[in-house]
Amino acid sequence: MALGSILWWVIAVSQSVAPGAVIYLGGLCLAICGLLLADLHIRARFGYLDLNTSHGLAHLMPGFSVLFVLFITAAVGLPIFTLFSAFMEMLLGLSSTPVGSLALILLLWLMASWYFPRLMQQVLFGHPSPRSTAGHDLHVDERCALILLLALLVILGLAPPHWFGTAVPTVQMIQLS
Repeated sequence: MALGSILWWVIAVSQSVAPGAVIYLGGLCLAICGLLLADLHIRARFGYLDLNTSHGLAHLMPGFSVLFVLFITAAVGLPIFTLFSAFMEMLLGLSSTPVGSLALILLLWLMASWYFPRLMQQVLFGHPSPRSTAGHDLHVDERCALILLLALLVILGLAPPHWFGTAVPTVQMIQLS
């Protein structure tokens, strides 16, 4: 919800939907879909796992763990993924932003950045719980689905602006003159 509220704040402040906001929403949806799909794979193997008592999946499912860490870093907003580039485009696209409002958005971003690594630490590391020792790593089709979502997150993050109908402002100025 914190990452979604950033989008609503940008739309409310700018009173328009910029291409960066649409890209941000797409990246946020892909990151959430990847985390939910990873959760579905865990529930298919173990049933419902309480995150406070279930640990150590990194030892049991190393392929899943790598993909889960990548989805966490995508949701946190590291630079190669869509959320970072779209967030920076949205913030740099705002002409005048109240300082208090910007501080609130950065606080929301930090809250989400604190929650996701904590989730990763709870699920992947520590001593494996007795209930989760009977599982197996991802199958090829499950792994491919998660890799496809990650590839889309990277492609959206690295795509040039003209793919989305926008252009770099300096290029527009040169073409106008």
